[in-house]
Amino acid sequence: MEDEYLVMEFKSSSNISNKEVHHVTLVNDWIDNFNDTFCNVVSLRTFQLQYPPFSYSKRGNFLCDFRKFGSLQVFQESSSSMTRLPSSIGNLKHLRYLDLHNTNIKQLPNSICSLWNLQTLILDYCRKLERLPKNMKYLTSLRHLYLIGCPLIEMPPNIGQLTYLKTLNVFIVGQSKGCSLAELKCLNLGGQLRIENLERVRNPMDAKEANLVEKQNLCRLELYWEYDLAESGSRKDVESELVIEALEPHPNPKALVIQGYKGSQFPLWMRDSVMKNIVKI
Repeated sequence: MEDEYLVMEFKSSSNISNKEVHHVTLVNDWIDNFNDTFCNVVSLRTFQLQYPPFSYSKRGNFLCDFRKFGSLQVFQESSSSMTRLPSSIGNLKHLRYLDLHNTNIKQLPNSICSLWNLQTLILDYCRKLERLPKNMKYLTSLRHLYLIGCPLIEMPPNIGQLTYLKTLNVFIVGQSKGCSLAELKCLNLGGQLRIENLERVRNPMDAKEANLVEKQNLCRLELYWEYDLAESGSRKDVESELVIEALEPHPNPKALVIQGYKGSQFPLWMRDSVMKNIVKI
Protein backbone atom coordinates (compact mmCIF):
# COMPACT_ATOMS: atom_id res chain seq x y z
CA MET A 1 0.00 0.00 0.00
CA GLU A 2 2.92 2.37 0.58
CA ASP A 3 3.64 2.58 -3.13
CA GLU A 4 0.01 3.08 -4.18
CA TYR A 5 -0.53 6.54 -2.69
CA LEU A 6 1.78 9.50 -3.01
CA VAL A 7 1.68 12.74 -1.06
CA MET A 8 4.52 15.10 -1.81
CA GLU A 9 5.36 18.73 -2.42
CA PHE A 10 6.82 19.63 -5.78
CA LYS A 11 7.08 22.35 -8.38
CA SER A 12 5.72 22.23 -11.92
CA SER A 13 9.15 21.25 -13.18
CA SER A 14 9.41 18.30 -10.79
CA ASN A 15 9.37 14.72 -11.96
CA ILE A 16 7.68 11.88 -10.10
CA SER A 17 9.87 8.84 -10.54
CA ASN A 18 7.80 6.32 -8.60
CA LYS A 19 6.27 4.12 -11.30
CA GLU A 20 4.05 2.23 -8.87
CA VAL A 21 1.92 5.17 -7.72
CA HIS A 22 -1.73 4.38 -8.43
CA HIS A 23 -3.67 7.29 -6.89
CA VAL A 24 -2.84 10.99 -7.09
CA THR A 25 -4.68 14.06 -5.83
CA LEU A 26 -3.07 17.25 -7.07
CA VAL A 27 -3.89 20.39 -5.11
CA ASN A 28 -2.16 23.33 -6.75
CA ASP A 29 -2.54 26.49 -8.82
CA TRP A 30 -0.60 25.25 -11.81
CA ILE A 31 -1.59 22.59 -14.29
CA ASP A 32 1.11 23.02 -16.92
CA ASN A 33 3.76 20.37 -17.64
CA PHE A 34 1.39 17.66 -16.45
CA ASN A 35 2.63 15.17 -19.04
CA ASP A 36 6.29 15.69 -18.07
CA THR A 37 5.65 15.58 -14.33
CA PHE A 38 3.78 12.25 -14.44
CA CYS A 39 5.46 10.69 -17.47
CA ASN A 40 6.97 7.85 -15.41
CA VAL A 41 3.79 6.98 -13.51
CA VAL A 42 2.62 4.34 -15.95
CA SER A 43 0.29 2.64 -13.45
CA LEU A 44 -1.77 5.72 -12.51
CA ARG A 45 -5.36 4.67 -11.84
CA THR A 46 -6.91 7.65 -10.05
CA PHE A 47 -6.26 11.32 -10.72
CA GLN A 48 -8.09 14.14 -8.97
CA LEU A 49 -7.27 17.74 -9.79
CA GLN A 50 -8.19 20.26 -7.11
CA TYR A 51 -7.46 23.92 -6.53
CA PRO A 52 -6.95 25.91 -3.34
CA PRO A 53 -9.91 28.21 -2.62
CA PHE A 54 -9.75 31.65 -4.27
CA SER A 55 -6.63 30.79 -6.27
CA TYR A 56 -7.07 31.80 -9.91
CA SER A 57 -3.90 33.56 -10.96
CA LYS A 58 -2.06 30.64 -12.55
CA ARG A 59 -4.95 28.56 -13.73
CA GLY A 60 -5.13 27.59 -17.34
CA ASN A 61 -6.89 24.98 -19.40
CA PHE A 62 -5.97 21.42 -18.46
CA LEU A 63 -3.69 19.93 -21.13
CA CYS A 64 -3.01 16.24 -20.89
CA ASP A 65 -2.07 13.52 -23.33
CA PHE A 66 -4.19 10.73 -21.90
CA ARG A 67 -2.50 8.21 -24.18
CA LYS A 68 0.30 8.05 -21.60
CA PHE A 69 -2.05 6.96 -18.82
CA GLY A 70 -3.79 3.90 -20.20
CA SER A 71 -4.45 2.41 -16.75
CA LEU A 72 -6.48 5.39 -15.52
CA GLN A 73 -9.85 4.39 -14.07
CA VAL A 74 -10.93 7.60 -12.29
CA PHE A 75 -10.52 11.19 -13.49
CA GLN A 76 -11.97 14.20 -11.68
CA GLU A 77 -11.60 17.87 -12.61
CA SER A 78 -14.14 20.36 -11.33
CA SER A 79 -12.70 23.79 -12.09
CA SER A 80 -14.48 26.53 -14.01
CA SER A 81 -11.16 27.20 -15.78
CA MET A 82 -11.47 23.99 -17.77
CA THR A 83 -13.04 24.72 -21.18
CA ARG A 84 -11.96 21.72 -23.22
CA LEU A 85 -11.48 18.01 -22.65
CA PRO A 86 -8.63 16.55 -24.74
CA SER A 87 -9.77 14.10 -27.41
CA SER A 88 -7.13 11.66 -26.14
CA ILE A 89 -9.60 10.86 -23.34
CA GLY A 90 -10.92 8.22 -25.73
CA ASN A 91 -7.73 6.19 -25.19
CA LEU A 92 -8.62 5.47 -21.56
CA LYS A 93 -10.26 2.10 -22.17
CA HIS A 94 -10.24 1.27 -18.44
CA LEU A 95 -11.88 4.54 -17.35
CA ARG A 96 -14.91 3.91 -15.13
CA TYR A 97 -15.54 7.26 -13.44
CA LEU A 98 -15.37 10.69 -15.11
CA ASP A 99 -16.31 13.78 -13.10
CA LEU A 100 -16.30 17.14 -14.92
CA HIS A 101 -18.96 18.96 -12.91
CA ASN A 102 -18.82 22.74 -12.71
CA THR A 103 -16.38 23.06 -15.62
CA ASN A 104 -16.87 25.43 -18.57
CA ILE A 105 -16.52 22.82 -21.28
CA LYS A 106 -18.64 23.65 -24.32
CA GLN A 107 -18.62 20.19 -25.82
CA LEU A 108 -17.33 16.69 -25.18
CA PRO A 109 -15.04 15.12 -27.78
CA ASN A 110 -16.63 12.39 -29.89
CA SER A 111 -13.87 10.06 -28.73
CA ILE A 112 -15.57 9.83 -25.34
CA CYS A 113 -18.09 7.48 -26.94
CA SER A 114 -15.39 4.78 -27.18
CA LEU A 115 -15.11 4.51 -23.37
CA TRP A 116 -16.95 1.21 -23.23
CA ASN A 117 -16.12 0.62 -19.54
CA LEU A 118 -17.31 4.05 -18.34
CA GLN A 119 -19.91 3.61 -15.60
CA THR A 120 -20.31 7.12 -14.15
CA LEU A 121 -20.30 10.45 -16.01
CA ILE A 122 -20.89 13.60 -13.94
CA LEU A 123 -21.61 16.81 -15.87
CA ASP A 124 -23.73 18.70 -13.33
CA TYR A 125 -23.52 22.49 -13.68
CA CYS A 126 -21.48 22.49 -16.88
CA ARG A 127 -23.24 25.74 -17.77
CA LYS A 128 -21.88 26.05 -21.32
CA LEU A 129 -22.52 22.48 -22.41
CA GLU A 130 -25.39 22.56 -24.94
CA ARG A 131 -25.00 19.20 -26.68
CA LEU A 132 -23.73 15.73 -25.93
CA PRO A 133 -22.02 13.55 -28.57
CA LYS A 134 -24.48 11.79 -30.88
CA ASN A 135 -22.95 8.37 -30.27
CA MET A 136 -23.48 8.29 -26.51
CA LYS A 137 -25.57 5.17 -27.08
CA TYR A 138 -22.30 3.23 -27.43
CA LEU A 139 -21.38 3.82 -23.77
CA THR A 140 -22.91 0.45 -23.03
CA SER A 141 -21.56 0.15 -19.47
CA LEU A 142 -22.89 3.57 -18.36
CA ARG A 143 -24.91 3.36 -15.13
CA HIS A 144 -25.02 6.95 -13.86
CA LEU A 145 -25.36 10.13 -15.95
CA TYR A 146 -25.69 13.46 -14.12
CA LEU A 147 -26.81 16.53 -16.09
CA ILE A 148 -28.40 18.99 -13.64
CA GLY A 149 -27.63 22.60 -14.56
CA CYS A 150 -26.54 21.91 -18.16
CA PRO A 151 -28.28 24.05 -20.85
CA LEU A 152 -28.72 21.06 -23.15
CA ILE A 153 -30.89 21.56 -26.23
CA GLU A 154 -31.94 17.91 -26.31
CA MET A 155 -30.71 14.47 -25.39
CA PRO A 156 -28.39 12.53 -27.70
CA PRO A 157 -30.35 10.10 -29.91
CA ASN A 158 -31.25 6.58 -28.79
CA ILE A 159 -30.18 6.99 -25.18
CA GLY A 160 -32.74 4.30 -24.41
CA GLN A 161 -30.19 1.77 -25.65
CA LEU A 162 -28.15 2.36 -22.47
CA THR A 163 -30.06 -0.38 -20.66
CA TYR A 164 -27.68 -0.48 -17.68
CA LEU A 165 -28.50 3.15 -16.85
CA LYS A 166 -29.74 3.49 -13.27
CA THR A 167 -29.37 7.25 -12.76
CA LEU A 168 -30.42 9.93 -15.25
CA ASN A 169 -31.27 13.04 -13.28
CA VAL A 170 -32.30 15.09 -16.34
CA PHE A 171 -34.03 14.19 -19.60
CA ILE A 172 -34.60 16.96 -22.16
CA VAL A 173 -37.34 16.16 -24.65
CA GLY A 174 -36.01 16.65 -28.17
CA GLN A 175 -37.53 17.03 -31.61
CA SER A 176 -34.93 15.01 -33.47
CA LYS A 177 -35.33 11.31 -34.25
CA GLY A 178 -34.52 9.15 -31.25
CA CYS A 179 -34.86 12.00 -28.75
CA SER A 180 -38.47 11.55 -27.64
CA LEU A 181 -39.81 10.53 -24.25
CA ALA A 182 -40.16 6.98 -25.54
CA GLU A 183 -36.41 6.57 -24.99
CA LEU A 184 -37.15 6.24 -21.26
CA LYS A 185 -39.31 3.16 -21.77
CA CYS A 186 -36.79 0.41 -20.97
CA LEU A 187 -34.64 2.32 -18.48
CA ASN A 188 -34.93 1.16 -14.86
CA LEU A 189 -34.12 4.55 -13.33
CA GLY A 190 -33.88 5.49 -9.67
CA GLY A 191 -33.30 8.58 -7.57
CA GLN A 192 -34.28 11.87 -9.21
CA LEU A 193 -35.68 12.35 -12.72
CA ARG A 194 -36.30 15.83 -14.11
CA ILE A 195 -38.05 15.94 -17.51
CA GLU A 196 -37.71 19.27 -19.32
CA ASN A 197 -39.37 20.80 -22.41
CA LEU A 198 -42.55 18.75 -22.19
CA GLU A 199 -44.19 21.33 -24.47
CA ARG A 200 -42.35 19.58 -27.32
CA VAL A 201 -44.38 16.40 -26.88
CA ARG A 202 -46.83 16.29 -29.77
CA ASN A 203 -48.14 12.77 -29.25
CA PRO A 204 -49.37 11.79 -25.76
CA MET A 205 -48.48 8.18 -26.63
CA ASP A 206 -44.80 9.18 -26.48
CA ALA A 207 -45.39 10.24 -22.88
CA LYS A 208 -47.18 6.97 -22.18
CA GLU A 209 -44.26 5.02 -23.63
CA ALA A 210 -41.91 6.68 -21.13
CA ASN A 211 -43.40 4.07 -18.80
CA LEU A 212 -43.02 6.15 -15.63
CA VAL A 213 -45.65 4.02 -13.92
CA GLU A 214 -43.18 1.10 -13.83
CA LYS A 215 -40.21 3.06 -12.48
CA GLN A 216 -40.58 2.07 -8.85
CA ASN A 217 -37.07 3.20 -7.83
CA LEU A 218 -37.69 6.90 -8.51
CA CYS A 219 -37.92 8.98 -5.33
CA ARG A 220 -38.33 12.42 -6.96
CA LEU A 221 -40.07 13.35 -10.22
CA GLU A 222 -39.99 16.81 -11.80
CA LEU A 223 -42.06 17.78 -14.85
CA TYR A 224 -41.31 21.04 -16.69
CA TRP A 225 -43.07 22.86 -19.52
CA GLU A 226 -41.60 26.02 -21.10
CA TYR A 227 -44.31 27.69 -23.18
CA ASP A 228 -43.83 31.23 -24.43
CA LEU A 229 -46.68 33.69 -24.87
CA ALA A 230 -47.07 32.90 -28.57
CA GLU A 231 -47.77 29.25 -27.74
CA SER A 232 -50.45 29.80 -25.13
CA GLY A 233 -54.05 28.93 -25.90
CA SER A 234 -56.76 26.34 -25.31
CA ARG A 235 -55.19 23.84 -27.73
CA LYS A 236 -51.93 23.87 -25.79
CA ASP A 237 -53.87 23.50 -22.55
CA VAL A 238 -55.53 20.33 -23.84
CA GLU A 239 -52.22 18.95 -25.07
CA SER A 240 -50.68 19.56 -21.66
CA GLU A 241 -53.55 17.75 -19.96
CA LEU A 242 -53.18 14.69 -22.21
CA VAL A 243 -49.43 14.59 -21.73
CA ILE A 244 -49.47 14.88 -17.95
CA GLU A 245 -52.18 12.23 -17.73
CA ALA A 246 -49.91 9.88 -19.67
CA LEU A 247 -47.00 10.61 -17.31
CA GLU A 248 -48.55 8.78 -14.38
CA PRO A 249 -45.71 7.77 -12.05
CA HIS A 250 -45.30 4.75 -9.81
CA PRO A 251 -46.73 5.36 -6.30
CA ASN A 252 -43.24 5.26 -4.72
CA PRO A 253 -41.90 8.81 -5.37
CA LYS A 254 -41.87 11.01 -2.27
CA ALA A 255 -41.46 14.34 -4.09
CA LEU A 256 -43.28 15.73 -7.12
CA VAL A 257 -42.54 19.02 -8.90
CA ILE A 258 -44.71 20.40 -11.73
CA GLN A 259 -43.77 23.71 -13.37
CA GLY A 260 -45.10 25.55 -16.43
CA TYR A 261 -48.12 23.26 -16.77
CA LYS A 262 -50.89 25.02 -18.76
CA GLY A 263 -53.74 22.60 -18.25
CA SER A 264 -56.96 23.68 -16.56
CA GLN A 265 -57.17 20.55 -14.41
CA PHE A 266 -54.84 18.11 -12.74
CA PRO A 267 -54.58 14.51 -13.97
CA LEU A 268 -56.71 11.76 -12.48
CA TRP A 269 -53.67 10.03 -11.01
CA MET A 270 -53.13 13.01 -8.68
CA ARG A 271 -56.49 12.32 -7.09
CA ASP A 272 -56.05 8.67 -6.21
CA SER A 273 -53.61 6.39 -4.42
CA VAL A 274 -50.67 7.31 -6.68
CA MET A 275 -50.09 10.31 -4.41
CA LYS A 276 -50.20 8.40 -1.11
CA ASN A 277 -46.42 8.46 -0.55
CA ILE A 278 -45.84 12.08 -1.63
CA VAL A 279 -44.42 14.15 1.22
CA LYS A 280 -43.33 17.18 -0.86
CA ILE A 281 -45.07 18.83 -3.80
